[in-house]
Amino acid sequence: MRVPDGFTAASRAGTARLTMSGPGELTAAVEVRSADPGPRTAFSRYISERIGVSQDQVVSVLPGPMCGYSGQRIGGLLDGDDFADRIVHVGTGSGDFLLVVALQGPSGAGDFGATRSALLADFGVRLP
Repeated sequence: MRVPDGFTAASRAGTARLTMSGPGELTAAVEVRSADPGPRTAFSRYISERIGVSQDQVVSVLPGPMCGYSGQRIGGLLDGDDFADRIVHVGTGSGDFLLVVALQGPSGAGDFGATRSALLADFGVRLP
């Protein structure tokens, strides 16, 4: 996965999360999360956490499989911010994980559509 033009990226030691800041107040994150106890529960938990206690929301959940892995794409509007996420379930010999790519920004800010296309495109998964 490539950091989009105009974005800066930062990670914090000891975490499985990369955060990015871009033009027009766009923000993005890439995160590896545990899928315990299973993918269905992990997907539901992530979506519930993402939507949270938003008072104003329009959310779409669509299938988003990638390279044989199950996945979902969610997106819409949360309290005046556009958002788009790609969630992919990856099972390994040492556990199940969700790979999450999340984009958010004020409605109409920056080039949300082009950034969404770049960030949420298929990406490679390499297992050790």
